[in-house]
Amino acid sequence: MLIAMLLAGALPANPPEPSGGYDYDAMSEAQILSLDCYSVNLGADFDVGKCLWRQSGIWDARVDAEFAQAEQRSDPEMLGPLRKSQTLWLRYRKQACSLWDKSGLNPRFLGVKTGECRLGITRSRVDVLKAVIGTAN
Repeated sequence: MLIAMLLAGALPANPPEPSGGYDYDAMSEAQILSLDCYSVNLGADFDVGKCLWRQSGIWDARVDAEFAQAEQRSDPEMLGPLRKSQTLWLRYRKQACSLWDKSGLNPRFLGVKTGECRLGITRSRVDVLKAVIGTAN
């Protein structure tokens, strides 16, 4: 059937590549964070990974903002431990998420797995920092 449609000209011989993904630059943070990165509309593993990394980047900015607030609101004796915990957290996230690079996983899935890892760990850090400064919901 498909071959008959091709021969009849009903389908292009070389269909265009799916555009896949979104124009993140034209989207607000709220729109990006509301995306279901696993949506079939994205079309490819690369797009899923890109979406997860874009969401992770937004959460990175939130970590930075919460950390800055925590530094401002902390008692002087808490600044040292707070800064040390941030340094250790950054190291932990890097090490934990880089495990996927050594996993032998098909490279096309690495962006998805490392994106998932960064997103999950980073969201949790925002919650911890909010709790430290007393703004947790």
